[in-house]
Amino acid sequence: MYQIVKDQLDRDQSVIDLMDAMERVYSFVDEIQSVPDKINTLEKIIDSILLQTFNCAMFIQEYAGCGFTKKAFSEVFTHRATQKINEFTQKFIEMKNTLDSGIAINTAVVSSQILGKVDSTAKQETLRSLQPANMKQFARQGCLPGTRVDVVDLISAWVAHPSKDQNILWLHGLAGSGKSTLSTTVARLFRQTKRLGAFMFFDRNVSEQNNPGLVIQTLAYLLALYDHRIGDAVSAVIEKNRNIANDDVDLQFKKLLLEPLGGLVDLQLEGPIVVVLDALDECGSPKEREPLLKVLAKEFAHLPSFLRVIVTSRPDSDINCQFKSERHVLPYQLDITSKITRKDIESFFRYRMAEVRTKNPSLSLPVEWPEEQRIQALAERASGLFIWASTACKYIDAHDPEERLVTLLQADMGLDATSALDTLYTTALQFEGRSTDLAFGVDFRVIMGTLLVLRNTLSLSTLIELLAVDKTRPLEHIISQLGSVLYNNGIIRILHPSFADFLSRRDRCKCDVWFIDTTLHNIRVTRDCLDRLDDFLEENVCNLTLSREAQASLPEHIAYACVFWVEHVCLIEDTSCIADRLSAFLFKHLLHWFEAMSILKRSKDTKEMMRRLRDWHANALPGNPPLQELISDAYRFSQAFSNIIGKHPLQVYTSALPFTPVDTLLYRKFHDESRYPRIVTLKSREKSWSSRLATFTDLEIRDCYCIRFSPDSTQVMASGRFGVFLIHDVTRASSNPPIQGNFSRSCAFSPDGTWACSVHEDGFMRMWDPILESSIMEPIRIPLGGSQEARFLVASPHGTLIAYSCGRTIYVWRARSGTKIFESTPRTAQTDITCLAFSPNSNLVVSGSENGDIFSWDLSSGGEILGQSLDCTARVLSVHITFDGSQILSVGNDWFVRVWNVTLGTCKLATPLQVHNGVAQLAAFSADGQQIVLSTRDGTIGLWSSSSGVQIHIITTNLSAIVDLALSPNGRVVASASERSVSLWDATIPANLTVNLSHRQWHAPWIKNGPCITYSSDGTLLAFSATENKQPNPIILILNGKTGIEKYKPLRGHKGSNIRSIAFSPDSLRIASCSNDGIRVWDATLGVRVSAFTEALASSIQTLAFSPDGCRLVSGARDGGAIYVWEASSGTAILGPLHGYGLRPQSESIDSVSFSPDGGRIISASGHGIIHVWDAESGATILSPFRGCANDRSVWPRVAFSIDGTRIMIQTKHADFKQWDAITGDCIATRPTNVHPCGAIDRFTFCRPSGWIIDLTTGFYLSYPTVPLISGMCSSSSQTSVAFATSNNIYIIHYPPRMLSL
Repeated sequence: MYQIVKDQLDRDQSVIDLMDAMERVYSFVDEIQSVPDKINTLEKIIDSILLQTFNCAMFIQEYAGCGFTKKAFSEVFTHRATQKINEFTQKFIEMKNTLDSGIAINTAVVSSQILGKVDSTAKQETLRSLQPANMKQFARQGCLPGTRVDVVDLISAWVAHPSKDQNILWLHGLAGSGKSTLSTTVARLFRQTKRLGAFMFFDRNVSEQNNPGLVIQTLAYLLALYDHRIGDAVSAVIEKNRNIANDDVDLQFKKLLLEPLGGLVDLQLEGPIVVVLDALDECGSPKEREPLLKVLAKEFAHLPSFLRVIVTSRPDSDINCQFKSERHVLPYQLDITSKITRKDIESFFRYRMAEVRTKNPSLSLPVEWPEEQRIQALAERASGLFIWASTACKYIDAHDPEERLVTLLQADMGLDATSALDTLYTTALQFEGRSTDLAFGVDFRVIMGTLLVLRNTLSLSTLIELLAVDKTRPLEHIISQLGSVLYNNGIIRILHPSFADFLSRRDRCKCDVWFIDTTLHNIRVTRDCLDRLDDFLEENVCNLTLSREAQASLPEHIAYACVFWVEHVCLIEDTSCIADRLSAFLFKHLLHWFEAMSILKRSKDTKEMMRRLRDWHANALPGNPPLQELISDAYRFSQAFSNIIGKHPLQVYTSALPFTPVDTLLYRKFHDESRYPRIVTLKSREKSWSSRLATFTDLEIRDCYCIRFSPDSTQVMASGRFGVFLIHDVTRASSNPPIQGNFSRSCAFSPDGTWACSVHEDGFMRMWDPILESSIMEPIRIPLGGSQEARFLVASPHGTLIAYSCGRTIYVWRARSGTKIFESTPRTAQTDITCLAFSPNSNLVVSGSENGDIFSWDLSSGGEILGQSLDCTARVLSVHITFDGSQILSVGNDWFVRVWNVTLGTCKLATPLQVHNGVAQLAAFSADGQQIVLSTRDGTIGLWSSSSGVQIHIITTNLSAIVDLALSPNGRVVASASERSVSLWDATIPANLTVNLSHRQWHAPWIKNGPCITYSSDGTLLAFSATENKQPNPIILILNGKTGIEKYKPLRGHKGSNIRSIAFSPDSLRIASCSNDGIRVWDATLGVRVSAFTEALASSIQTLAFSPDGCRLVSGARDGGAIYVWEASSGTAILGPLHGYGLRPQSESIDSVSFSPDGGRIISASGHGIIHVWDAESGATILSPFRGCANDRSVWPRVAFSIDGTRIMIQTKHADFKQWDAITGDCIATRPTNVHPCGAIDRFTFCRPSGWIIDLTTGFYLSYPTVPLISGMCSSSSQTSVAFATSNNIYIIHYPPRMLSL
């Protein structure tokens, strides 16, 4: 202890010595006054001394403020403090020596910070996924030296003395009071001292700089670049949540700022980090920036005190309302009437007028020009506004500065700041009689009107291309005459927002020549945008090919028109001027526009743009049904396909359009079978847009077992094999990586949504904050029971209790403490609990069971008060207790809703649900018990009234394995969890309540190579395996390969197992199939069995193929790698078993076999891609085993000979393809050049795991199916078509010839 105290005292003495060293350095002030000429020579070292002093002061402040105990006993702090003290002392000694010698040496400044850049390209890419706004600082001017010193000093003092109470300094003032130049000066100052963490400035004329939704993510990005430790923390957040850039600003704040900064203890020892947000009033409209203002006003108070935020803005009412009463916000009004401001403006005029004299030597302006009296007069007219002074100087700096100055001083004086600006702008515009020049007035209004309504700044060349103007008077000419009110540094922009305000108000500009009616000019710019797009857009506008990635660009004026035409349209109130033009554009170019947005990498923006256009059209043009229908289709089109279109621009035509419902106006208008793929299905295609709002198919979000809505209906929680997930915004449909990464079978929200809980396979129940996504208490140990036992979780309405069932037992814990208060197993329970519910007062908990039992417990007494078995064995799917707690509602898989008396345990009413079919599988009551959502085995979801049994809504999902579903508390959205996805469905869209459910229900089972699906050699027939309804035995369906219609009756005969392989004979008249019960050969036309191979060795067959003459079959086994040749008519084994996979043990599975075109050779491929060639007569090895694929993973290959028999072709599930010399075994190609029409090789294949359909002949990436596929190689193709299976349908895509040629 003594040594610790002694070390601390030594460090304190070192600090005193450091301060002495600083004092010795500053002795130069007195010395240098006697030799003023040395100031210029030593300017660089003096600047370094000042910067070093600031950093040292920051360190000493932090050192002194930590408290003695923390200094003495914090090992990290004491080590760093000692090191920094020594570095600072040595640096000041070096600086003193430099001053004494007059020779400049290394002046690198020592900082108390440990800064470092983000050090890896991967992390930089991760950070860029935040999609930050571009904050280029060109043309930003700071204050003149010696001006605004009082405000800069105030800001510096506030930054240097952190206060826990006030971490936001709000500088507000009138337009033109110098806020932006001041913020630029402050930013530069703190950048020099390495304290500037971020500088953001907003501009109403630049779209990405006026978007409130980009502020938090851009701020996080800039801070991450500023300090590598912040970068590491922010990158870790992005890795866990790739969609964070699409989340709401409050969640972004918590995840990207609050948590990362709060967790970096080191930063709190290194002094302030400054953030500057300039012109907040230009960041969106008051409504658009409201969420951001709430975060700034409420949530920023929780940030660490070392983060100092400086905000500048006009005193707009919405900003003032949010900031004025917040304790952590220090407001400061820029005083335009103070003497200091007046002197600063005088200094500004002296400086700028001296520049005018210097750049015009031939004018012989006197040295004293303009005289001090006129400087004073100019300052008086400025009325405290720096923008007045800046604009006046630009106006004077002309061909005849003296004449301009005289004109300006002769103008009337403004009574206040606003009138002073108005007088200045009027004077500048009226010079040289321009107000009477009609041509000038027309051009002026075109230019200024355009600049006022543009949603983004543009270059001069882009403006020229966008606008339809008189070419005899080039835009360059008019812009050159407006130098006092326009910036032109490559980008054309108005000098200041106050000038835009002046032009757009007739009462201020007082002249029709200058007045800009923004409504009329917005209409003109809208037409210009549509006209330019009409001239430019066409299909494949950039001549792209169907490659995996598309590199293309569009001209800037076309890019602007594509991105902003909707925004311009939606600002129009008088629709008569745009209705016909809009209709003509959309009916011609809608798909071309989607393509262009993909080229611009803006496909994700199309959803919001079409939603906005749809809503505008519904209100503004209700009398145009065709256009409204097309726009509504466009919105649903963007919802369904924007992600796919974003992968490649041409996927608009090859994927999105073909999968569009066939009865929609969009499909009927734009689909052309001669140009685009045509899709047919076994079951009828969707004719109109489905109720599907969104589907999540990410790998981690699959295999979910439980799904729940938050109480406010905005969030969905899903638990499953990979953990617990949150879909944060149901309307935006964005999901995060798992919050709790352990296998979870059940989850629940609290009734107020402030916490959630989940049970996991590691034996713990976890409670966590769904907003912060962090634990709120230690995990609670829970019983798990057997792996097959059902588990359910529910929170009580009061939020104080959690009930959990495992198998037949129910448990109850207190939510706050995690204390278990109840455990019970029903006395007469015979089956597992299937559902749980609390009573509204949280005193009762009720359960339903597998065999129909209903049980209820009184938690106050711990007694079982109801144990009732129904009069049937129907499984209880869901239970609900009425508001008064007197009745229990239950729904079973027998389609009956029952009402139970809680006290008597008697069934008062049993109501059948109307208009139903199939087997009820899952159900859930709405929050008020008035509705029931129920799903059937075939994937149909319906809503019923629980009191009347009347069907309210029906949703056909095409999902056959729904494992859980939920109805949002507001009744508007249904969530479903299936084996491979989580989906959200609109429960409000009107639907056909008499959906025909009587058609054959079948399921395509998954086996190793996926469902068996095979084309005949001529492509006319398609066969695939399925299971029918609830029948145990598989069948084979034979379809017309073109239409998808059943061609022949199903083949039945295999018993009790999935069919593993199907093969057509060369003449397409016979079909061979194999299963656990052996091989069957069928007459495809008659549907009868020709032969059966039922001996034991036939039961392990994995794959088979016909010989070219159709007389023999070759088969490969899944266990042991045995190969046999059979006589097709009799089933006699005529060759085999053949073994010889020396590269693998005999457990190797044979996944593909094929004959050579002459029938003399057999080729086989194992599951790991090992190829072997045999003599078909003797069984002798012709080509020893070799690896046909580059790696050792399971590749599920298909193998065949080329049409001339000289090459071997192998194709894998990953769309890898290779060709080998059939004699030598040498690899000769990686792309097919002549696909064998009878072989196992498909021309079209799915690239795993991306999902693209690839044409192996051309290498084109043709299309991207928009339906969930089954794992494995579940596809087959002819030379023009590809067929693939989903869990309950067959899709056939026919490609037109134009897509299949190089």
